[in-house]
Amino acid sequence: MFDPILYALPVYQSAILALLLFASGKRKGLHSRLLMGAFLSAACLFFTFNLLYNLLAFDLLVYFYIVILPVILVLIPLFYLYLEAITTPGFHTRKNKLVHFLPSVIFLILQTPFVFITRGEKQDYISHGYSHAPDSPVLKYVYIVYVIGIYLVCNLQIAYYMYQSLKLFNRHRSYISNRYSYTDNISLGWIRALIVCFIAFYLVNELFIIFGIRQQFITRLFYNVSMLTVSLFAGVHAMMQKDLGTEEDNGAGMQAMQTMLAMQTMQAMQTMQEGGGHGEEVGADEPLKSKYSGSSLSAEQKDSLVIMLEKLMREEKIYTLNDLSLDQVALRLETNSKYISQILNEHHGKNFFTFINTYRVEEAQRLLTAENARKYSITGISRMAGFSSKSSFNEAFRRIAGMTPSEYQEKAETR
Repeated sequence: MFDPILYALPVYQSAILALLLFASGKRKGLHSRLLMGAFLSAACLFFTFNLLYNLLAFDLLVYFYIVILPVILVLIPLFYLYLEAITTPGFHTRKNKLVHFLPSVIFLILQTPFVFITRGEKQDYISHGYSHAPDSPVLKYVYIVYVIGIYLVCNLQIAYYMYQSLKLFNRHRSYISNRYSYTDNISLGWIRALIVCFIAFYLVNELFIIFGIRQQFITRLFYNVSMLTVSLFAGVHAMMQKDLGTEEDNGAGMQAMQTMLAMQTMQAMQTMQEGGGHGEEVGADEPLKSKYSGSSLSAEQKDSLVIMLEKLMREEKIYTLNDLSLDQVALRLETNSKYISQILNEHHGKNFFTFINTYRVEEAQRLLTAENARKYSITGISRMAGFSSKSSFNEAFRRIAGMTPSEYQEKAETR
């Protein structure tokens, strides 16, 4: 009974995870969860085929054989669309996305001759596996279609979507660096880990086939435990992952913003002359000038925004909000998020993520060296400074200060 249970577990787990993702995705209007639910549903069908084959239920498999290859060919596109959904602000599953499923539909049509052969021929073909070429011309044709689909088209899918996924990774990394002060539940580290695991599994599985040990117990155990782990990892992280939402300006409008800036320019310039300066200025290089060449901000308006942003950081300590985003800062300054991004790039030479986390690290340094610092744990200090997790705090602190928080505290105490 161990084998049937081993093969049934991935079916049960992927079905439960798919239902949870569909329910939460529909309730919260999250396209990414619906797509991951569809991916796990397709995986559930694939695991069901494996279960039926292990049970030697060939009388049932004859009804499902025609959709096995289409289901396999739909898995990678579905996962890619999920990846696109969590990296694209305001993503919607539009009709043009259906092109990703074209290979699956084509191979479903190509396999239709299988429907018209006798039941006995179908059972004989399925029970003998794919290593023996059948005698029937129709089954020879079906076998060739399967081989082309599984060994050519599926591998082409892996190569193509891997390339496209790398482009999404790079775009997403740049996007969150410029718009968010945190990466918790919006970063794609778990996706990278999942892809590495998939590639490792694929290579090991191919080696099992080459050495002819695919049907041994240890191989079956490795296969099903891997499938359980991967589907659980993907489903749980998909439940935690946040969608980026709609990319909109949260200001009071272009005209109102420029009116406000014009009114504050004289006061800002006077403050600058009296010593109310700002941080170290970084000159804009040629790429930045080119990037913002179409901006309507005047030099005076830029200076005003710089001072207002400095005040928001120094006096209100808005950086202590652990879920702070560029749009929230723009809303507080009654301006446009693109203008804030321009100021950060041209004046400070930093993206939003680095800019905010620099303030947070400075705040953490102050707290770590305060008289009552030992009253608080490192985790507590990280929360007070605006970090949402200890891991992100340690990473940012080490990158900016060149040492860990504990090392910094110990060094300060020995002075």
